[in-house]
Order: sequence, then structure tokens, then C-alpha cells
Amino acid sequence: DRLEYQGTVDVTSAVFATFGAEREVSRFSTSSFGGPVTRGRARIFSGYGQLAVTPIAGLTATAGVRHDDHNVFGGATTFSGSGVYSPNDGATAFRASYSEGFKAPTLYQLQSEYGNLALDPERSKGWDVGVTQKALRGAVEAS
Repeated sequence: DRLEYQGTVDVTSAVFATFGAEREVSRFSTSSFGGPVTRGRARIFSGYGQLAVTPIAGLTATAGVRHDDHNVFGGATTFSGSGVYSPNDGATAFRASYSEGFKAPTLYQLQSEYGNLALDPERSKGWDVGVTQKALRGAVEAS
């Protein structure tokens, strides 16, 4: 079962916000080779928000935060941010981003005949930096 809501609002002409909430309940039932039935249930509530700001022409910065509350693995807050700057109407773009992630094991990963009850949630961090250059009116692009 999954319920979710997402809203958006133009705070100003240069600031755009996105926000939302999610609730998901997972259920699991299995039995192998006539053995006992194994059942599981997990619930996760999440809330998030993101701001995108364009303070000057050609520059956009975005920042976000998310909190997940899992009934078995507890809560985790993750962050993200990115920026892009184009000094020449998109012909050249300098960009960078950073993000974090959280993923709890699924009920199948924990409780199936191949499962492992000792699994912990996964956490990740990632980033990238790059430059994109367009030429010939956008027909050629190097990144």
C-alpha cells in the first residue's frame, strides 16, 4: 500500500519549491518445501523538500532534504545539492552535484529462503562535476 502527496509553489519568480510526503506499507509471506509460513510487514514514512533558485540569468542552484522513518531500521535524513552555470545562453554549462541516499533492505532480502536477517540499510554518497559544450547550433555536444 502506498500513499503520496507532492506539492509545488513558486515562492518568487526566482525561487521554486517542491515538497511532499509518502507512506508505504509492505507485506511478505512465503513458504518453501512445505515448511512454515514466514510473514513480514514493514512501514516507512517519508517527507521531503527542495528549493530551486535562479538568482541571475544562467545560474541555477538546487538544494533538497529528505527524512525517511522506517519502523524497523529507524530514521535517516539525506541531503542533496546541485548547481549549473551557463555564461552564454546554454552553449557552455558548468555543473556540479552532491547527493546522499538511504535504502532499507526489502522484506524479501530479509525473510525469504535466501534472505539474511542481519542486513543493514544501505547508505550512499555521490557527486559529479562536469562541463558541457555545444557547437553548430546544438548539433554537436561534448561533455
